Amino acid sequence: MTLSPGYPADVAIPQRAAEGIDGVWVNGVLSYRDGQANGRREGRFLAREGDLREGFR
Repeated sequence: MTLSPGYPADVAIPQRAAEGIDGVWVNGVLSYRDGQANGRREGRFLAREGDLREGFR
């Protein structure tokens, strides 16, 4: 599949849990376990400036 800049497209990208992550605790609350989010979102979004991908190139 090729996506061209400037052209609209509907793309479905399957999501799957990362392997090796057993659980995620946020502010003392278990929010992810056994490959599933449980709906508890005790944290808050921290916006960043710039492109985070720059550090990985």
